[in-house]
Amino acid sequence: MNKIMKRSIVSAAIALVLLTFVFISCSDDIVLPPLDTLLGEYEGNYRLTDLSQGGSGVTRVDIAISWRFTDNAYFLDDTSATICSPSGDYVLSGDQLTFDQKFSGTDICDSTLSPYGNFSIRRPLDSVIISQLENDIFIEIRLKKTL
Repeated sequence: MNKIMKRSIVSAAIALVLLTFVFISCSDDIVLPPLDTLLGEYEGNYRLTDLSQGGSGVTRVDIAISWRFTDNAYFLDDTSATICSPSGDYVLSGDQLTFDQKFSGTDICDSTLSPYGNFSIRRPLDSVIISQLENDIFIEIRLKKTL
């Protein structure tokens, strides 16, 4: 029985080592969800539509923009000076994005067009789609990451 007991112990030890190896080697297969970050440079389109008239609405603004996100700040560049090129702080939480802003634009821009408050966010592939519907005004910002 001594030989049978030794073989059983050795077999159990080998099985334990093999199982440990299998679990350790499989850790590379673990896929984590993407980080909750927007860091980087983007280019895209800003569209503001007035829905107060019903139907499909009237597009009041449709311009090309550049956008940069840092750790907790954003910088929107609107070379047409339509929406004041705002910048400020943002908070990203799941599929919600909140903007707080300050303006760095010219006197001819309309600060009421600038993104402010709570937005929903979708992130398909290397794109970001930010939207808000408030008081019959629909803002949609479509961005594509450049850096």
